[in-house]
Amino acid sequence: MEIIVNLMHNEMFITVFTGVIVLVIHQIINDYIIKPKLKLRSLKEKVAATLTMYRNLYSNPVLLNQGERADKYLNYNEASTKIREIASELAGYIGILNNHDEKRDRLTKACRCLIGLSNGLFGHKNVEEDLCKNNRNLEIEILEQLEIELL
Repeated sequence: MEIIVNLMHNEMFITVFTGVIVLVIHQIINDYIIKPKLKLRSLKEKVAATLTMYRNLYSNPVLLNQGERADKYLNYNEASTKIREIASELAGYIGILNNHDEKRDRLTKACRCLIGLSNGLFGHKNVEEDLCKNNRNLEIEILEQLEIELL
């Protein structure tokens, strides 16, 4: 007990101990608050860039004839893959969130809409569905849920 009392009166020990406490608090704040916010911001930037890059394609989806393959539409396949990759990254981010709150729900909706948009680049001529309108609604939902504004 006497050793502890002597340490508490030692200025060097108090300085080192305080420094360790500050370092631990900094790491906790950095790992659980700052890094997740920066990751989400980065994901939002990727979503905005991807939507801007491929807006011309998902606004004009390809209508395939019965039995026609989508392989020949390389730019549409690339767009579909890129949009799905961003959705996957967002899903990975959602997976590490600890709490189930409104933020997680919004991110989940945006992720599902990105997947829907990825799937909406191709349709069939015999299916009566307005893919352009559907894709536009998905885009609006993504932007609202992620609080992004495109130019």
